[in-house]
Amino acid sequence: MTKILRDEGPAGGGLETGPAASSVALDRSGMTLQVFTQRAAAAIVSLELIGDPAKMASRGYAAADDRTWRAAPNGVALGLGALGPDFDACRDRYGEFLAAAGVAAYRPSEGPNRPDFELTAGAFVPEVRVLYGLAFALDATARLVRFEAKGDPLNRSVLLSKLAEACLDQSETRTVGMVLIGETDGLVGAALRRSPVEIPDGTDPFAHPQARDWLSMTSEPEHARSTALVVGVATNAASPVLAPFVRPLARSSPPELQGHFHAAVVPFRPLPRGSFEMAATVRHLFHPGRVETVLHLLGDSRPIVGAGESTFTRGAFWFVPLSTDANVGGPA
Repeated sequence: MTKILRDEGPAGGGLETGPAASSVALDRSGMTLQVFTQRAAAAIVSLELIGDPAKMASRGYAAADDRTWRAAPNGVALGLGALGPDFDACRDRYGEFLAAAGVAAYRPSEGPNRPDFELTAGAFVPEVRVLYGLAFALDATARLVRFEAKGDPLNRSVLLSKLAEACLDQSETRTVGMVLIGETDGLVGAALRRSPVEIPDGTDPFAHPQARDWLSMTSEPEHARSTALVVGVATNAASPVLAPFVRPLARSSPPELQGHFHAAVVPFRPLPRGSFEMAATVRHLFHPGRVETVLHLLGDSRPIVGAGESTFTRGAFWFVPLSTDANVGGPA
């Protein structure tokens, strides 16, 4: 018992910190960063744009819009999709999905909306049926940055938009792909209640009052003191091909700061100290087999009743610079 109580290693079993790595501590408004150096400069990665997000606000999607995306260990993706063998099996279940480190999770828009996920194991690689989304590769060259909110210990957190700004500053590029694991102080987002396949003519799922039937939105920040896996793309200079896939992150941020982020929420899991590998940590989050929800994160800036935006107390993120000379359409 004494040995267990005095053990200062990472909790949860199976997770180990990586080899000692040099780092630089930085102070930013509302947070501190620990930026780990890397042996080689990260190469600019091509951003893959899949499908047409504009169809969500008009006629919806059909079988011709369905694409297959394989959740390989170095692949990262988010968008609208489902886990299933083909379009017909998924047509009533398409919802928000994300994938990273060989794990793919989504929230079905049908039934009780209980999230489901699959993990790469041996020769098996999860395949996501995607209606639209963004995808990029993230490997060992991705830079790791740890963050922690500073200030009053009882009332401190970091906005998602501020983390996106910090990531862009560190990358010194205009567009980045991010994978973030953090302890949440509250998430603000939305998820589909109905599949976006073959939306009836004249129906806009985002317009009032039918939005209530199509979207489930957080009325206030939810899932505090949980752990979230967040994947997304942030930019401060959206190209014409990228612009339909991103939106402003917050009213308080510069208008050019835009992004698209999804989060999978799991029960609280402590992170290892120092530098650590993303892939092993992501799989560790899903090991208990419980995912609370998958959300499209957004900023709710409505006066008085607005829920604000998602916040985190501490965590880590990995990022790679992205090229907006994207492969539009994706694999069929």
